[in-house]
Amino acid sequence: MNIRSSNPLPQICVSTLIWHDDPFEKVVREIARLGPDAVELGYYTPWPAVDPAAYGDPEAVKRLLADLRLPAPICTLYFQNEGDREARRMRRMEYNAAVGSRVHITNGMGDTLEEMARNLRPLLKRAEQLGVYIAYENHINCPVDGIAGMEALSHRVDSDHFGFIVAAHHLAALGESVPECIHRLGKRVFSCYLWDKRKGYDPWKNEGGDPSVPEWPLAGEGQTDFREVFTALREIDFHGPVVLMWQWYRKVSFEQASAAVRKALDYVTACRDSAFTGPGRTS
Repeated sequence: MNIRSSNPLPQICVSTLIWHDDPFEKVVREIARLGPDAVELGYYTPWPAVDPAAYGDPEAVKRLLADLRLPAPICTLYFQNEGDREARRMRRMEYNAAVGSRVHITNGMGDTLEEMARNLRPLLKRAEQLGVYIAYENHINCPVDGIAGMEALSHRVDSDHFGFIVAAHHLAALGESVPECIHRLGKRVFSCYLWDKRKGYDPWKNEGGDPSVPEWPLAGEGQTDFREVFTALREIDFHGPVVLMWQWYRKVSFEQASAAVRKALDYVTACRDSAFTGPGRTS
């Protein structure tokens, strides 16, 4: 299913994860100041993520976002190294659905495709009840790392509420094409990470590169041409949320992170607008 918004262009969202050590309200006010189309509700409490109740009353969060004119169409359900993951994912999905998010990103869910499909079913049953959608991330260290794994999982999950967030940085690490992935998945593309891989750097082997520089650079600083990514999204008639992501983990100040995100936001916005509304194109 195509996750559409009222905007004929894909919604460029900036993730709260970029400033995950800082208070949620401070972060969303900063994102609103930077001026993207929307926000992605990532980990906006210190790592590892805690129960959604710690974020505040969902109605209060909705009011804050409304005051800032900052929609939150997409959110994260991840957990790392925590027990009771299914129940926690379910609570987070219910919380973020109450805030207004329609696309819910997840990963993990098992060590084999069969186990992952089985564990996704209760989450998807609840997603269908809530009217929201599960976008699975292709992640380098799981069976669903590239295009073949994504297609294989898709064949095992029979739900219109199941699709993928295409992780450009992980595909780049595997040497796979992001546009090819988008074309092959088609209607199963619910989102895309606008996140890059620095040329010549292997973050799993820690070979090469400056260790003070983030392994995954912001869009526009690595090897991916995001105009080609947006062109592929246009070609599958995609109009949903895409996520500008970065993990800097206090290697720079809050203000330096904001400046870097502003530059990346300008870049991906230009890529989107060129692909969707450039010469010979209409919105």
